[in-house]
Amino acid sequence: MILFPHDLHPLALLGLQLAGLYFVIITVWQLLLCGLALLALRRRYPEGDTHPSLTLLIAAKNESAGLVETVNRALQLPLENLHIVVIENASLDASLKLMQEFFQLRPSELPNVFTSLTHPRLRLMREPVAGKARALNTGLTLVETEFVASVDADTLVNASGIKKLLTYLQTKPELMAIGGVLDVQAQQGFLEKLQRVEYLRAFLAERTGLSVLKANVHLSGALAVFRTRALRAIGGFASTSITEDFESALALMKAAPKHPIEILPVIAATTQVPHTLTGLCRQRLRWQAGLAQCLWRYKILLTGPLTHFGRVITLPYLLVGELLGPLIELLAIAALAHALYYQLFSAQSALMIFAVGLILISLQNMALIKRFGRREKGMPNSFFVFFYGIFLMLLLRPLLLFPRVFALLTWPWQRKFKSAQRKPY
Repeated sequence: MILFPHDLHPLALLGLQLAGLYFVIITVWQLLLCGLALLALRRRYPEGDTHPSLTLLIAAKNESAGLVETVNRALQLPLENLHIVVIENASLDASLKLMQEFFQLRPSELPNVFTSLTHPRLRLMREPVAGKARALNTGLTLVETEFVASVDADTLVNASGIKKLLTYLQTKPELMAIGGVLDVQAQQGFLEKLQRVEYLRAFLAERTGLSVLKANVHLSGALAVFRTRALRAIGGFASTSITEDFESALALMKAAPKHPIEILPVIAATTQVPHTLTGLCRQRLRWQAGLAQCLWRYKILLTGPLTHFGRVITLPYLLVGELLGPLIELLAIAALAHALYYQLFSAQSALMIFAVGLILISLQNMALIKRFGRREKGMPNSFFVFFYGIFLMLLLRPLLLFPRVFALLTWPWQRKFKSAQRKPY
């Protein structure tokens, strides 16, 4: 039985050559960012003695599983001038009822705003129209502090990390927003452990390395700290965006004369991740569609004046490596299958090249996270990082190619995305 036409031989070989070049460039790029991140880890980031005023905005839709614990942990943060605004966003579960019971919420003079009798720094707003960005913008109207942070309802803010972020922001007036490293809560299942290595690698290697180059364009929706005036200057969060966190980063980048965003190598928070493959696929479909939408909306950053280093290297990398990368990788797999079936080259050679790249990336992750573990408690050991890093590249990444390619091809017609189910704390 003929699986592939013979006349595809030249096309398959050309595809493999281009895929090999793509693979080499991506591997070298990852190793470079890892080296830069190791340099960043040499620096100490003090917590500081005094901190500027900060408001945490927590948008919550159907978050009864963990919202109370998130707010409780936030109230325990040792910050002198901290305020918390929870925006209940058209929930159909018991989120509002639980908040009213645990924090003794009572109506205030403002419509749809409740204040806590037990915690004066806590307020809750009701936003009847669903949408995270819309909810955050509603909460932003109450903010009177110098800084504001968007926090997911399943995210626990780290006290030491948030103090380091605020202290660093005070010393860098050119920065408009900042983030830190996210760790994963309750890594009980195999899928969650894979995602923990993925998160640590992404934040430590890629985003920290890009920050050294003043080229990071990422902010996490789980926790990001903004200068309030800068966030208001760009109109808050884009309510029509699939990924409002990434769009806000691009909007700041477009508006600021200097590169406005950094990621520090400190644990800023721990967050939940999808614990089922279905939930993970939904999440990555949304992320990929959001990436396509934002790069299309801000395509001027790819073609406009090169005022930021991020325009020179990061956005082209996101376009080729992240947006088109899944399609390139799927086509490379098809070309490789064709070449191996017809014995156009040795399978042993292909496996050797792939293994070398895989081991280099896994060793890079292991070295970086081991170094990070010297300053942050609770980091996984080297065997864990290497073992799960291998499975991340061999199993999880190939599986996620399919929802990512689907999102790439259908994002203009995507309107709503289902959320992954939360686990209770």
